[in-house]
Amino acid sequence: ADCAMWLKFAGLCRRAGRHSLAFKTLATLVPEPLDIPHRLRELAVRYPHVVFAYIKTLWCAGAAAPALDASKLSVQLSFVSFLILLQPLPLLVLL
Repeated sequence: ADCAMWLKFAGLCRRAGRHSLAFKTLATLVPEPLDIPHRLRELAVRYPHVVFAYIKTLWCAGAAAPALDASKLSVQLSFVSFLILLQPLPLLVLL
């Protein structure tokens, strides 16, 4: 299916407070689990839009601190944002 559509759906779930459905949707878009913090950087290189949506969902769910070192969260977001700028998929998908 279309990745952009599923990212949009995950964003709608996140904004509606349906975080577990957003996490499940995002998990279907990558071949490896997203909930392993030390693997996020590697996944971000290959799937920057999915990882960015995942980190945003973690933040909204209040799970950013346990899942990621809070001091590294802004670095992760900056890295993923940079990778997104290199991708052809428009950022409107994540809004």
